[in-house]
Amino acid sequence: MKYPENYKYYAIKGELYQALEDDANALAAFNKMLEVDGENPYAHLALADYYRDKKQQEKSFSEVVIAFRSQEMDIDTKVQMLLSYY
Repeated sequence: MKYPENYKYYAIKGELYQALEDDANALAAFNKMLEVDGENPYAHLALADYYRDKKQQEKSFSEVVIAFRSQEMDIDTKVQMLLSYY
């Protein structure tokens, strides 16, 4: 990978594996994303989406809480995320 420090590449990789229903590799990519930038709220939202798709609501909610606590996340994203639960 040309830019291994950029968490977005791991997010894309995880989403691709998720679309291919390769859960093990998808989760590995999302976990690597958090290793690269564990403070990034958008990384936590990507993992929350993964867990929500897998019907693991508690884990999903935990990741959302971590993301929402971040000052880096803009209010529009927070509102969008809340609306997706309704």
